[in-house]
Amino acid sequence: MSEACQEAMKEGKIQDLSGRKKKMSKYEKLFTPGKGLLEHHKQELYKSGLSDKTIEDLSSKSNLTNDGILFPIWDIKKENQKGFRVRLDNSAIEINEYPASEGETPKYRPSPDLGNVFFYPHLTSVKPWDEIAKDITISIFITEGEKKAALLCQYGYACIGLFGVNNWVRKEKRKVKDKDGKEEEKEISVPIDCFDDIVWKGRIIYVVYDSDKYKNIKVLVAEAKLWKHLKDLGADVRIINLPCDKEAKGIDDFFVKHGGSNE
Repeated sequence: MSEACQEAMKEGKIQDLSGRKKKMSKYEKLFTPGKGLLEHHKQELYKSGLSDKTIEDLSSKSNLTNDGILFPIWDIKKENQKGFRVRLDNSAIEINEYPASEGETPKYRPSPDLGNVFFYPHLTSVKPWDEIAKDITISIFITEGEKKAALLCQYGYACIGLFGVNNWVRKEKRKVKDKDGKEEEKEISVPIDCFDDIVWKGRIIYVVYDSDKYKNIKVLVAEAKLWKHLKDLGADVRIINLPCDKEAKGIDDFFVKHGGSNE
């Protein structure tokens, strides 16, 4: 895409082949980065303990609608950008500005072309992810969300972010046999292809979900299924149970409240 076209997009307008200007829809603007981070979005990232250097490495920007933080989602080598995830402002959520299929505006939304993938925080505080993937002496943490994964990487812990506790799988249609032996097509959940990026056998893996997981059986089931899949891949899987704390549910909140450490 030309620089002129990119500038037109940033201004909220694009040109069609006839030369006429066409306004971008609010959903196009939702996933289009602006020129930088608005102050209230910086404060949101600071609240999760992220440093200026980490924010710079993430290349996060406010979107053109000024109501969300865009996280670029890259492959393991940071060669191909797969899309964006936007963390919407609470104000947009409260007025239900961008309802999803369930009818409500979620806290996070993926760009239309983005499926379930691993979020690799490409920070200078950890080794390149393609090197981490091959070195089984490096333990890997798995958590939910970009900010939490980035914070752990900020402190030198290699951490993968999931888009949700169940978002390490994707839907696929396959032919299966019923109890009578007849074939029928069913939609089943299968692990995402990103698992192929990493050597799991013999590696220590820490899974750390929010401390309020005990209030939601679905989260506990998702955690158990992930534990089993990683065990089947040969990993030494360990579950981290954060202390119950209304003020520090996630690992980022825990670090902010109790102080980060590389020990």
